Amino acid sequence: MDLENIFNKTDAKEIIFLLESIDISTKKILDTKQVAKYLGVKTTTIDTWCSNRTISFYKLEGSNKRYFNKEEIDTWVTTYKVRTRKEVRSSTV
Repeated sequence: MDLENIFNKTDAKEIIFLLESIDISTKKILDTKQVAKYLGVKTTTIDTWCSNRTISFYKLEGSNKRYFNKEEIDTWVTTYKVRTRKEVRSSTV
């Protein structure tokens, strides 16, 4: 069933976005498109990060498709914390 036949286009797009977000949140392994959506960046950004070895990924032998471990992505995202001014001041005392 096509959601756009039941809902207006805006509502249908929002419903699809929410369903895809739920799907991503329950997966352990993500592809490039899913990790881009998860991080809120473009797939070209993910491609650049992979080329620069900024982000870790996996490839099946003989394949060009990249896969990402969601737990590793979560760890990577939280690696470079920018401390608040209060945290900076309290660490210099």
